[in-house]
Formats: sequence, C-alpha cells, structure tokens
Amino acid sequence: MIYFNNPKYDMHVHTEISGDGAMTPCDFCEQALKIGLDGLCFTDHFDDYGVWEDDGTVYDRQKALAQFLEAKERYGRKLNIFFGVELGQSIHDDSVQLELLKEMPYDFVISSIHNIRGEKDFYWMDFSGVSREHAISLYERYLDELYELAGWCHYDVMGHINYPLRYFYENDILIDERDYEEQMRAILKRLIENDIGIEVNFRSMRMKMAAPQPAPWVVHLYKELGGTKITYGSDAHKPEQLGFPKNFFS
Repeated sequence: MIYFNNPKYDMHVHTEISGDGAMTPCDFCEQALKIGLDGLCFTDHFDDYGVWEDDGTVYDRQKALAQFLEAKERYGRKLNIFFGVELGQSIHDDSVQLELLKEMPYDFVISSIHNIRGEKDFYWMDFSGVSREHAISLYERYLDELYELAGWCHYDVMGHINYPLRYFYENDILIDERDYEEQMRAILKRLIENDIGIEVNFRSMRMKMAAPQPAPWVVHLYKELGGTKITYGSDAHKPEQLGFPKNFFS
C-alpha cells in the first residue's frame, strides 16, 4: 500500500464525526494541500459499542461515508484520500465492530486501546489521586491488553502504542517504558506474525510528553524483528493540527 512508510501521508485524522473532532473532511483536504501532503485518511472514532466514551457521541457511519465521498469527489484529483476508522477496545466486545467492518468499505483500519477493562479512557481519567504505583499497575494492564489486541486480526495498524503515557506525563507521573522492553518485544512479534503494522503518532508531541508514540526505540525494535508496515499520523482533531514536525524524518 502506498501509505505505508510514507511521511507524505497523514493516516490518522478525526473530523466532526468523532466526539472530540471538528470540521469536515473537505476542511482537512484544504489544509492538506496547503502544507504539501500527498494524501490523508479519515479515521473517526468507533469504540467498542459505537459510542465515543464519556462524550456519548454515536458514530454516524452513513454521514462519515457521505462526507468522505464528497471530499474525494472535490479533492481526489489533487490528493489520495482514504476512508478509514479508528476502532477502540476491539477485544472487549468485537461483535458490533465486526458488523461495522463487514458493512462499511474502509480502506484502512486502526485499532487502539483507549481504556482498559473496568477503567475510564485515560483521556477522561482523574489523576489527582493516582499514585505512581497505581499508574504502573494501569500501564502493565494496558500492555497485557495490547498483547491481546495484537492477536485480533481485523485491522491494519495498531494505534498510538503507549497511549497512557501521554496522560501520565501531563500529570507528572513518569514511567520508564524501557523497563518493559520484553513485553513490547512480545507485542511487536505478535503483530508481525499477524501481518499488522504500527503507526507513529504525533499527537503526544503537541502535549507535555513532546515525543511521538511509540518512541523511536520501539519503531527500531519493530524493524529489527522484521516489521515492515509503518504509517504516520498527526491524530489531528482540527485542520491546523495536520502534518508532522519539520525535520523529524531527517
């Protein structure tokens, strides 16, 4: 696929279809042309029951498709535009998600873990009373679920690996992810065995963490283990967030 290993393609974009997104695909296409992208993929949120977490926004699949087709009609001669989705917590209850994948003509599918079983999305979590020890426990459970997700073979790339660290850093809870290299190695090996890629997600670079997810050492490990499928995503929720940091790929 032309979007693998290609930094001119932004493969993780959220429009107004997502509860946390804003603006239409056409608005994003205008911005993509301004900043010199060759293509982009709209990957709005569809979590385990089709509702985006505490926001309560229901994924409107027909509106998502109609807006994509409008953008492709208007901008398809200037940009490669893909119709995608970001599945959340697929391993918690995949029945609704499998039905969605069967119905909708997606070009590209991300699967991510935003919340572990029995817990809120890390985005919504109140860290005011969370100790470092409890955060470590949450992170270890997250890694266990990533390993489980690596065995669920209905998607193209695993999204924003090490997602909880974004919010740990925002709340000054620092964890050395290198302490978990063996668990990460097992996750990556399972992804490779199942022909699933990883993404380099840049949203955390717009936050206190100021580093992509996963960290470069994880990407290098993935490649050392034989992984070949990497996509790049801004995780943009509004058009001005599209694209990637200057000089990053050099």
